[in-house]
Amino acid sequence: MPRTALVERYRLDPATRLYKHTGTFMKDEPGETPLVSNPIPLVIDWSELEFDAAS
Repeated sequence: MPRTALVERYRLDPATRLYKHTGTFMKDEPGETPLVSNPIPLVIDWSELEFDAAS
């Protein structure tokens, strides 16, 4: 089964009421496991993410 290769982050801009892209984490990027602190803290565990064939 294919695995997820990237995670994109968006936030709602209250002024325009549109979602704005705030960043992308890619599995093949060198470095530490991606950490997100805003709006809630989370660690991206690539081995736990799976591709959703319905998307």
